Amino acid sequence: MITFDNIITKFQEFAEDNFFIKSFSYGSPSDSDLDKFEEYPIMHVVYTGASYSGGTKTYSLEVYIMSIPPAEGDKTLYQKADITNAERVAEDILADLERGGNIFAFDYLFQLGSASVTPLEEKKSNTLAGCLLDLSIIVPYTHDS
Repeated sequence: MITFDNIITKFQEFAEDNFFIKSFSYGSPSDSDLDKFEEYPIMHVVYTGASYSGGTKTYSLEVYIMSIPPAEGDKTLYQKADITNAERVAEDILADLERGGNIFAFDYLFQLGSASVTPLEEKKSNTLAGCLLDLSIIVPYTHDS
């Protein structure tokens, strides 16, 4: 059976292998302490829960892919580039889940349930930019105890 731990391990491997992502973390949104990250862009995965139907379990995840534009220069220009790059990373994740299996390869069958991408811009102190990938992963569930 594919567990939450298995999924997080695969996301961490993906982040480590991706040329764009420099830091990885997981947990609640409040666990993504921006001061602890030394390198950006970051990937932070939030497990929002699971649902069960028949013989399947559906994991719901939020994947934040964020960067901080440089202090100097046109912030709007950098934010546009950061959102574009983050969306490309999200699409790489989806492609690997859907077709590739280069990173997201498990010993059990699974499928991508749903996915959506939302651009994110934080214009306050940190000026974060990137995207949020909401996705669900459907795995077999045999009701074992």
